[in-house]
Amino acid sequence: MVLKEEMNNGSKEDYYRNYWILKKLRVDHQDKTPEGKALALKIDSLFDASYSFTSNYIKSNTNILSYYFLLNEVINDRKLEQHFEDIQQNFNLLSAQFPDHSYNYFIEERLKSFKLIKVGKEFIDFTAPDLNGNPVTLSDKLEGKITLLDLWGSWCGGCIATSRTVVPIYEAYKDKGFNVIGVAREFKNTKALERTLEREKFPWLNLLELDDKQELWLKYGIPNSGGMTLLIDRDGKILAISPQADEIQKILEKKL
Repeated sequence: MVLKEEMNNGSKEDYYRNYWILKKLRVDHQDKTPEGKALALKIDSLFDASYSFTSNYIKSNTNILSYYFLLNEVINDRKLEQHFEDIQQNFNLLSAQFPDHSYNYFIEERLKSFKLIKVGKEFIDFTAPDLNGNPVTLSDKLEGKITLLDLWGSWCGGCIATSRTVVPIYEAYKDKGFNVIGVAREFKNTKALERTLEREKFPWLNLLELDDKQELWLKYGIPNSGGMTLLIDRDGKILAISPQADEIQKILEKKL
């Protein structure tokens, strides 16, 4: 309740900072009273029973309906976290049954990204155009610096608020070995992006993901999300996923 009051009465930056704190608390129901936590645990048991029912149906019925069920499972981070191996087995079963189905690529990439996008793992390299259409390969721009990869979009208010909090950190550490590279996920054209950049004046390189041509959001495990940030070390290893500004600063103070 305290966090929600601060979210409602503070700035946009305060809102999204407290939103992330609240989101982390919700993982283990730490945002609830003892009574609320007990109820949430009962709901968890129903959630698990529902998953077991669906998974058993898939194993007994290798049909298109089962594949639709599986598609819904892989979109859910919580189900992937708790039942990854079982979901992988069901995918192997259904993809073999339907080798040419359109779900195959999406589910395979989603499962792959879920395993790869972890702290300590290497970032996924890619090439995307800058705003002038020139191709840029991410690994070529890391330049031996600690880099924040900012996946965002002109239509994502939360992403923009997060990027704003990074600007003062970038200005303070850009000459000490810190870099930021943005990738904007846009659709149809870049008009909204151009207006946003003119207004926000983010001082770092921004690349473009237009109409999901590179499928970067899928490869980074956030196909249905506005964006995320990843802090990458000099060796290409992921230091933090969606860190807040103060967390970024603490890491930079320690490593630069």
